[in-house]
Formats: sequence, C-alpha cells, structure tokens
Amino acid sequence: MGAATSYDANSTRNTAFDLPEEWNLDHVKALHNAFKDGNLDFGMNKEAFDIFILEALPAAAHTSNMYWRRFDTNNTGIINVVEVISGLAVMSQSTVAQKAEFIFEVNDFNDQGTLSYDELVVLLYLACSSTVLVSGKGVFPEEQKIEGIADEAFIFADIDMTSRINSNQFKSWIFEFLGISEETPTVGLREYLKRMKSLKHTKVAGPTTGQHAVNELEKTQAVNNPTN
Repeated sequence: MGAATSYDANSTRNTAFDLPEEWNLDHVKALHNAFKDGNLDFGMNKEAFDIFILEALPAAAHTSNMYWRRFDTNNTGIINVVEVISGLAVMSQSTVAQKAEFIFEVNDFNDQGTLSYDELVVLLYLACSSTVLVSGKGVFPEEQKIEGIADEAFIFADIDMTSRINSNQFKSWIFEFLGISEETPTVGLREYLKRMKSLKHTKVAGPTTGQHAVNELEKTQAVNNPTN
C-alpha cells in the first residue's frame, strides 16, 4: 500500500469518524485515492482492510472494526472496499452534485468517463446496498427494481441501452430522479432509500451485493488490464 493521502490533515482534527455522517467527502476521497494509487483488490480480508484504513486515513483507523462488522454481515471474511467507499460517500457531508460525480468516478474503473448499462446497474446496487449497511437503515434493493432505475437513467439521457452514459448525464438524471435541483444541498436518508426502493422489507440471504460484485468487478478489471 503506502499511498500518500491527499486530504488536508487539519480537516480530521475535529472529526470522530464514528458515524458515517461525520465524514466529509474529502475523507472518503482519501480512501479512494489510496485504493487507486495502491492498485488494490476490490475484496479485502480483515487484516488488509485495517491496514488500508490506517494508511489511507490514520485519524479514522479506530473505526475499521466497526465498519468491518457492518459490511461483513455474513462472516465471509471478505468485504468489497468499493462498497464501503460508496456507502461512506452517500452518507458524507457534501452536496448531492459532488457525491454523484464522485460515485460515478468510483465506478468508472477504466477511466473512460462513461459507464455501460451493466456498470450503471452495479453503481446503483453498490450505492444503495452500501448505504443500507453503513447506516443500518432500510433493506437491500431487489435486482429488478435497480434495473428499472437504470432504465430510467438511460431513457432520461435519451441514449440506447447499448450506449454509455457520461458523468454529466448521470448527474442531471440524479437531480430528476431525486426531484431536486443542483442548488438543493442534500437529501434525507429516508427519502433516498425510498427512491431506491429500499424501505419495504425484502428477504435477503447470502453475501451482500458488494460481495457478489467483487468477483464481477475483478473479472472486468482482468479483461481490461490483462497485464496486471
């Protein structure tokens, strides 16, 4: 690992990090930068996750056990670090526009500036399931409902399902989807989960969406980066 942090160290002095809403987006970006710069695997065991948090954001090192418990819900011994980053981003102190841009970037694994339909479905799954896990509120979304939301995004952007959606199109759709304008500072957790179809009880068994996504994301990365 050993990636240098890119946040202002002074910004952590009055932050406890014990609650996800105490994080600001710069703190979450420090995790993402460490993940990218270190060329790390999506799936991490407990030891790797502890080291990751310690090196990426030392002031938050004491929270690694808590967040591990929240994301390793089935005791698989592996969590998806992109899922953790996504959940913290959604809950962080920042504007909806900034969060949308960042979460899009997090899921743009090949730095193309666009996402395919399937990649958008993964983004929406992670953004929702991770928020459920990190906040302890709501339930996991149903796959068909998430695909329906992805359909809405592509229809709004007026592009074919075989095309790719860019960051600006995604951000514009998010405002429409949440019923807000760019000037709206934030959206409440309950309203967000309601829009993502994650308030009604759904029976869920097995690994989290993020844990399932680890294999799919690593397969995609292997195909696009065969020398890694």
